[in-house]
Amino acid sequence: MVIWHFPVLPVKNRYPEEWFHQFPEEYEKHKSLEYVSVLPDDDHLFSVPFEKGHGPADMFTDFNASIRWELGQIRNFMNQYRDKIRPKDVVFFCDIDFPGFVAPFAHLIKTQLPDVKIYGYLHAGSYCKDDLFCNTPGKLQTEIAYLATFDGVFVGSEYHKNKFCGLIPRSPGESQTLLADKVHVVGAPFYKSQLRGVEGKRYDNRKFDVIYPSRIDLQKKADTFLGLVNRFPDIKFVCTHNPGICPPNLEYQHPEGREGYYKLLADSRTCLSLAKEETFGYIALEAMAVGTVPIGPANYSYPEILKDMWATMYTRDEGIPLAIRQAMEMTMVTINPFWYSRVDEMEQSIPKMIRVMLGE
Repeated sequence: MVIWHFPVLPVKNRYPEEWFHQFPEEYEKHKSLEYVSVLPDDDHLFSVPFEKGHGPADMFTDFNASIRWELGQIRNFMNQYRDKIRPKDVVFFCDIDFPGFVAPFAHLIKTQLPDVKIYGYLHAGSYCKDDLFCNTPGKLQTEIAYLATFDGVFVGSEYHKNKFCGLIPRSPGESQTLLADKVHVVGAPFYKSQLRGVEGKRYDNRKFDVIYPSRIDLQKKADTFLGLVNRFPDIKFVCTHNPGICPPNLEYQHPEGREGYYKLLADSRTCLSLAKEETFGYIALEAMAVGTVPIGPANYSYPEILKDMWATMYTRDEGIPLAIRQAMEMTMVTINPFWYSRVDEMEQSIPKMIRVMLGE
């Protein structure tokens, strides 16, 4: 059996850049496993920086670059590998959130080779209404097509699975229960090695009280964040996206690369998320990895990631100031070892996917 691995566009300073290396490294640990990384047939694509800026503040994949990448992969697969794929092989798409050509291509594979297994990792979805990709017409229908066509879809949280499966329309063709059984909760790939050796400082040596690493837009409730800055002049805030005007207690920093971001994160006592929707809170996980206290809504995927840390979760916007104060009080004690164990769990995300694809 061969896993035909389709990596997502490895945008610099974004998670796909890490995934580009992490998946093959995990495949290599299975001595009897054969895999092929299906890359674009155009070498020029690898000389493109795949970014709009220079740091993690530049959040989104370029649409044109993503489409060129997918088309290059499909051409390469059809020209070089089409006659080599065999029944019982596995085709794995590393990220199926981007509304590109994966769904029709997967359908084509299934039509010609029905015994080939197809899997994909869905890191987000059509439910984040203010997010960029989710305004694409037909996005929900594309995700439902994945469930109908694929043998399995991986997601990061139980919340995401329930949200995703709750959107499946009732039809006589295939039961909702059967479709839901195709969705596997595996967390999200994250390794301590991604920190590049960055470690959290002692809390009394950290420069900032609160870091806000989210985009300045509606989906991340930037207006609420700026209101908190003006309301609490005694709290030192830092943000990684340009807010325009910075009051004296707010500093804007644009870190260079992931290492620069992790250093800034490790120099902050708490990390604030105000997201309206979150299928997996990477922000909270990264914060815990460097001992920074995460603050987030008591909703979406956050209760799964933060577990029993209810003191730093809020149910309504009116509770955000209290959550911030309680999180800052937590920095008066030692770092909670639970946080590091949570990070360790995410190192099993890719191995979980591999075990499902191997039928173990």
